[in-house]
Amino acid sequence: MKTIHGFLLLGVLWTCARAQQLPVQPHPALPATPATARPNQFTRLDRFYQKNGTMQMTVHPDFATALFSYFHEPASQRAFGIISGIAPINQTIESGNGLTAVQTRALLFPVWLSVKIRLTNNPTANFVPYLIGGLGPSFALDFGPNRQVNLNLADSNFLAGGSAFAGAGVDYLWAQGWAVSADLRYIVLRYPTAVAGRTNLDGLSFSIGIVHGFGL
Repeated sequence: MKTIHGFLLLGVLWTCARAQQLPVQPHPALPATPATARPNQFTRLDRFYQKNGTMQMTVHPDFATALFSYFHEPASQRAFGIISGIAPINQTIESGNGLTAVQTRALLFPVWLSVKIRLTNNPTANFVPYLIGGLGPSFALDFGPNRQVNLNLADSNFLAGGSAFAGAGVDYLWAQGWAVSADLRYIVLRYPTAVAGRTNLDGLSFSIGIVHGFGL
């Protein structure tokens, strides 16, 4: 029995000595866990509205056209800009005898110096209601009664009038740097003489389009 105990003691001592002679292997470093990317966040409203451009399709009782605008917001929630476009008009009017209907055509070129006031400054808002208004000159090329499809610029009459509008709408920020815009506006268009048979082209319009923020 003493012999067995002696052998066991020698085995333990040999194992301990052997363990001290073996080189210590460093623990392999664990790979760094990549930081979880934050989900895309919409740009803060003050940065989005600082510089932005809009393209809208506008439907008016007398015409349908595309309007282009550029706005700059130097102060919180108030942006100033310019809006313009080309609006073709095609009216059917009766001739002097009241028996024959003729077509009269014109092109309108309104230029509005505008202000857009957004009604929220919540940096995480997706829906941004706003008020908008503008005024400025409105130019026109009136082609008069014309049964032909082609318009003759040499026979056109150039007119300069005035225009203004006021309305309200909402922007929906649906992606980084992009928004959908829709609004209702009442537009006043006045000319010194008849354009497409009328001197008064006032009416309620509906506009919808996209907004893009620059310099984000």
